[in-house]
Amino acid sequence: AITVGASDKYDYLAYFSSRGPTIDFRVKPDVLAPGVSISSSVPYDVFGTYYQLKSGTSMATPHVAGVAALMLEKGVPAGWLAPLYVKDALISTSVDLGYDVYTQGGGRIYAPSAAYTEVLVDPATVSFGLYSEDDSDDATLTFHNLNEASSRDLTLSVMVRDIRTGTLVDCASLDTTALNIAASSSASVTLTINTGVSASIYSGIVTANIVTGEAV
Repeated sequence: AITVGASDKYDYLAYFSSRGPTIDFRVKPDVLAPGVSISSSVPYDVFGTYYQLKSGTSMATPHVAGVAALMLEKGVPAGWLAPLYVKDALISTSVDLGYDVYTQGGGRIYAPSAAYTEVLVDPATVSFGLYSEDDSDDATLTFHNLNEASSRDLTLSVMVRDIRTGTLVDCASLDTTALNIAASSSASVTLTINTGVSASIYSGIVTANIVTGEAV
């Protein structure tokens, strides 16, 4: 399943868009999509017209379904299950609108990048959950080069922000900040977090910049 929030045509969050986290502190929504003043078909015998402007996540979700259909029509890369490929690509290639992950997920979907990205990360979202004691934890992120002919060089960074105060917090690190991935191959990095920080809710993002300029 892919959970969808709503944004407007100016890339601002819609006031009605639901926010996370879930009760067990998983990241939701997964992505945002246009959901404000969308031209939608309506029953003529009720409204006296065939189309009206409507708003809601019920307007945003069809955008995501449409992009997913386009991705599947283009074809699923070899070795990938279609649902995992679609979800990872949609999240990791979305446009960062500057909100925390519990508000925007990966960001606002962008069809060209989702369909034609050459580097894919799995998992696209990491939820560490809730901690009651000072500790450390880690997760493995695997970057896949979907290009069958050329290698890809990536530079990586991680940033964490305290949602309540808006301040950046130095509590996460990567075991490497550069990857060279051969054609049709993959490489992994370890993301480590330090939970010995003030009690709050934290949001982070790992950015991988490809030499060609694409961001994942």
